[in-house]
Amino acid sequence: MQQQTWQTRFNELVAYKEKNDNCNVPQSDGAFGRWVRDQRFKYKKGKLSQERAAQLEGIRFAWVIRQHQTSVDWQTRFNTLVAYKEKNGNCNVPQKRDFGRWVHNQRQLYTKGKLSQERTAQLECIGFEWAVEVQQHWEERFTELVSYKEKNGNCNVPKREGALGIWVSNQRSMYKKGKLSQERTTQLEGINFNWSMREHSSESNAKQWGKQYVELVDYNKKNGNCRVPRKHGALGNWVDNQRSKYKKGKLSQERIAQLESIGFEWLVLQHWEERFNVLVAYKEKNGNCKVPKREGALGIWVQNQRSKYRKGELTQEQISQLEGIGFKWRMKHIPDRNKSERTLLDSCVHESSNEPCDAFEMTRVAGNNNSRDDSTERESLIVQAWNIVIGV
Repeated sequence: MQQQTWQTRFNELVAYKEKNDNCNVPQSDGAFGRWVRDQRFKYKKGKLSQERAAQLEGIRFAWVIRQHQTSVDWQTRFNTLVAYKEKNGNCNVPQKRDFGRWVHNQRQLYTKGKLSQERTAQLECIGFEWAVEVQQHWEERFTELVSYKEKNGNCNVPKREGALGIWVSNQRSMYKKGKLSQERTTQLEGINFNWSMREHSSESNAKQWGKQYVELVDYNKKNGNCRVPRKHGALGNWVDNQRSKYKKGKLSQERIAQLESIGFEWLVLQHWEERFNVLVAYKEKNGNCKVPKREGALGIWVQNQRSKYRKGELTQEQISQLEGIGFKWRMKHIPDRNKSERTLLDSCVHESSNEPCDAFEMTRVAGNNNSRDDSTERESLIVQAWNIVIGV
């Protein structure tokens, strides 16, 4: 990896040499300039391999940079800046350009008092501005915003978009506080910049609501109801939110009417539907709806349905749904195996003849079915025997 990185930098240096006729890359060129400096440092310390030293010398790399060479390099950059000024009318070179970093560094050196009077005079002679970073940054962001507008049709960049989104938010804030210059205000309004997001937000919300409503209409046509479970994703959450807003009185009459026109129910026990679907799956797997309590939540729910049925707390629709899958409202109790058989024995012997009755005979047969596969049949026989005893 290091060898690859070194070779990449070397190739950059070859390109630089072809363009500038020397390998004297200034440190102000960033990582590339520092890499060139490091090669000289390693060579001086004897830590540069012979192979790499040979490659560098092959393009006439100078191991020692004289002061006049540095001056020549600065002058070369200055001449490039002069040409840029003649073409663009200013010296505000973006940092992303080849020598933009060099221009930035001149301002930094000037601010720190480290730029010579001679160079300061040369730069000022061509109208070089020392305090331009903030304006330049603003212009760059504005250009980004123009591109965003061309692509998206508006200037409503959300904050989640990163730097541009935050910048857009700051422009609105500064405008509200009266801190945005008239020039910048005019530039932004020139591309139909919205100072308030409320109107846009309202339009966006209405559009989104309409989209979800159309999805709900399709769901209703397909499923025969508007009871979209939450696990259905965005539509499920949206439906849940409509009920919540209706309950809090925050849903407009227009939207209420739209929803009710497709049979939207405001009070839906969504949890009940989910449990019912689990019960259907249980029935398909086990052949019945006799879910024992030990099955956990589903077993408890099934027991509760029977309890609510006895109390008249289930809706007719829920009763029909349960009966539609063969749900039994009464579950006969199956007694303990040994105890039940002894009790049946005692109950089924005739007082006069001491002969076993039909119920006892059924219990005896059930007792012989001890295998796991016959357990269901055995329990059925015991239940039938108990029914005989108690007269059911």
